[in-house]
Amino acid sequence: MAGIERALFFAQQQQCDRVALVPCDSPQLPQTLVQRLNQAMEQSQAALAFATVDGRDQPLFCLLRTHLHGDLVTCLQARERKVLRWLERFELTRVHFPMEETFAFANFNTPEDLVS
Repeated sequence: MAGIERALFFAQQQQCDRVALVPCDSPQLPQTLVQRLNQAMEQSQAALAFATVDGRDQPLFCLLRTHLHGDLVTCLQARERKVLRWLERFELTRVHFPMEETFAFANFNTPEDLVS
């Protein structure tokens, strides 16, 4: 969560109002991921949006408003370490991706993962 905090801090310093986050070990992102998250945020006026695939939340595939930075700092100071628990404190929207796109959210942590 410290990486998310730094991203939000930096984005605020650059006067950005949103930050897209994705795990570094998921190289096959859907090309429309950020567009779909942004559209859902606009329609719902939520503070954030994240992906769900086959009924499973994928909270690290998300788009966050940078005003959440201060609350994240408070959570980190309180030793909160669960991303989903922090995200669920806010008005959010889940963006459903079809099962056919499950591969796009796969994690690759070893060379063997890339082969399978």
